[in-house]
Amino acid sequence: MPWAEVWPEFVAGWDQGEHVVILGITGSGKTHLALDILEKRVRYRQAFVMALGTKARDKTLRDTGWPIVRRWPPTWAQRQTHHIIFWPPYSKPSLAKATTTPILTEMLDEIMLEGGWTLFVDEMAYLVESLGQRHVLDEYWNGARSSGVSLIAGTQRPTWLARSAVSQVGWVACFRINDLDDRLRAGEIMGDRRRYAELIGTLSRERHEFLLVRTLTDRCVITSVD
Repeated sequence: MPWAEVWPEFVAGWDQGEHVVILGITGSGKTHLALDILEKRVRYRQAFVMALGTKARDKTLRDTGWPIVRRWPPTWAQRQTHHIIFWPPYSKPSLAKATTTPILTEMLDEIMLEGGWTLFVDEMAYLVESLGQRHVLDEYWNGARSSGVSLIAGTQRPTWLARSAVSQVGWVACFRINDLDDRLRAGEIMGDRRRYAELIGTLSRERHEFLLVRTLTDRCVITSVD
């Protein structure tokens, strides 16, 4: 089914405070899909959205033209766009945890207190494994709904998603994954380990097909990034 026919129902049914997971290998279309649904969330739901830059350079994020925020909070003018990129300054890889983690912790704390934001993290495993943010993100998965904060978590490796993420996610989008163990884990996140693992294996990488599952109702559809 074309994405143009799928996204209106998705945007209308995705409540503030409900989380989304996007799975797929590099180049599959995860970031493109996330930015597209963020744009639609601003346009049709008047939400405040933010993409977190987790790399020193990321052409895809820069090409959005969204305001880039280096330190939290954003200015009044930046907020008026309804969509920003939070891109803290990155240093040497060996110093990233010491220098970047405090900046991200402050931002995540403030977002939770303020409420009402939709936050996209391009590679959740980087925040969890490299920057040691698991305990903060567990609070997001479990408690952000009450603050009206939604997470969009992208990752190449579904095995790295915490149990709290699996139990709290409302929507899962999964592009083709070749590794069988990762496919089975993705199927488990979606709610039916073997059924969805088989469907994921049939997706076309060339057409950027993905399986979109509403975990609360077990409704699913195969579509592709426009």
